[in-house]
Amino acid sequence: MPQRRLSILYVNLGDNVPYTYDKIVGRVTSWADQGHEITVLVPQISQSAIEKEIAEHATKNIQVLTLPGSNWSATSPLKIMVAYLFRLIVTPYALLNTRQKYDVIVSNSAFLVDIFPPVFLKLINRCKHWILIMDSVVPSPRSRQGNILVNSLTYLESVFVGKLANIYASCIFTVNPELKKQ
Repeated sequence: MPQRRLSILYVNLGDNVPYTYDKIVGRVTSWADQGHEITVLVPQISQSAIEKEIAEHATKNIQVLTLPGSNWSATSPLKIMVAYLFRLIVTPYALLNTRQKYDVIVSNSAFLVDIFPPVFLKLINRCKHWILIMDSVVPSPRSRQGNILVNSLTYLESVFVGKLANIYASCIFTVNPELKKQ
């Protein structure tokens, strides 16, 4: 019996500077090679780098979707927070413009910016299953050094993301022993 072709969205909106995309491209090209329709959602700042790596694998069935206005680098904590907030605001616009329904959405991280798209699409019935890749736990601000405001916000984000994932995620993948206990 032939395998059913799935529509898969891979979300990686947490980039603030372009870097290597070998793991992401490895995942999505293997799915595309199996005949699935793949869309990768990235900020504009990552578009050329990920498209180049996808082209090197000469795989079809992969399209890159970017968020408008997300083509600037963010290197300080304040700029990263502003970039994430902006991405959260424009994500519904970008997703609604595609009119696409997805069988599976995979979030590359447990940052709010990466889990918002699947939660949003599940709420409007455009996503059947959400898979979260979660590889770290954010410790309480008291047990961390650095800016107390940034530490507090990242901790609260982590708690909020965990609660949303427990409600909406079809499954959560982790290799972190601490997360496996939870």
